[in-house]
Amino acid sequence: VDFKVTDYNVSGREGLRIRPNADYAANKCEIRYSQPVAAGELPLVEVEIDEC
Repeated sequence: VDFKVTDYNVSGREGLRIRPNADYAANKCEIRYSQPVAAGELPLVEVEIDEC
């Protein structure tokens, strides 16, 4: 499986999006990672893998 890593910006929060085969419409599968926005916050990791 090939993975595609792209930048994203949602509500001012920037991060990386990792998708298998770069086709979300076909897979509905991705992992998003972004750095903390403020001091003391943890990085944000969101996982959508139900239909991988």
